[in-house]
Amino acid sequence: MFDLLKIKKGFDFEDYIYFDETDSTNLRGIELLKKGKKNFLIVAKKQNKGYGRFNRRWESYEGGLYFSFTFDSKNLSYPVQFFSIVCCMGVYNYLKGEIDNLTYRWPNDILCDDRKISGILLEYFDNIILAGIGINVNNDIFPDSIESIATSIYLKTGKRRALWDVLYSVLKNILGVKDFEEILNFLNESGMVGRNVSLTLQKEVFEGKVVGFEKDGSIVLETLSGKKSFLAGDVKILR
Repeated sequence: MFDLLKIKKGFDFEDYIYFDETDSTNLRGIELLKKGKKNFLIVAKKQNKGYGRFNRRWESYEGGLYFSFTFDSKNLSYPVQFFSIVCCMGVYNYLKGEIDNLTYRWPNDILCDDRKISGILLEYFDNIILAGIGINVNNDIFPDSIESIATSIYLKTGKRRALWDVLYSVLKNILGVKDFEEILNFLNESGMVGRNVSLTLQKEVFEGKVVGFEKDGSIVLETLSGKKSFLAGDVKILR
């Protein structure tokens, strides 16, 4: 059960909405934005139509934490394109106190032992950012289709966590980031540098080793034809 009272005491959202089950917290958020709402937090115990980048289905079973919140980009102290990275920072910094072998998979996933444990999806409405975040917290089983590529805090530790406590900590982490250098340090210290990856961009596939990140958030690969920087793309880590 979610302790919304604690959440309300810690943040300044105008609307706090909880669902035992909904289609998608981001879809519910889009509805609110169309009605003129601009400052809200939506949490669901379960989603039946969760989705991520490229409209991929996000398996959102009971036990996970699924939430969406808004942020006015005018209030950012860093370039807006870094907000997805900051959301990943918030999740990563919470998880590193719970489990080991974490990797930030640019641009918006967190892996544990190369299995996905969290994903972030941002959608933009003028200056308002709608951030959707899913974290596998207490999930104890996954369907066969993703069992080999997904994990959870519970599966790694054998301990269950209070979902509202995870939510509170992650949101505090995200909204507390102000220092641009902190973001750049995260990019270079969160497990991607040195990994061999494939990056797909507009149906073209590039392979290489991650050697760093540019100050605009671009990922830099050392490929057979030299260094290449990418501001967007779909990354897979090669074993």
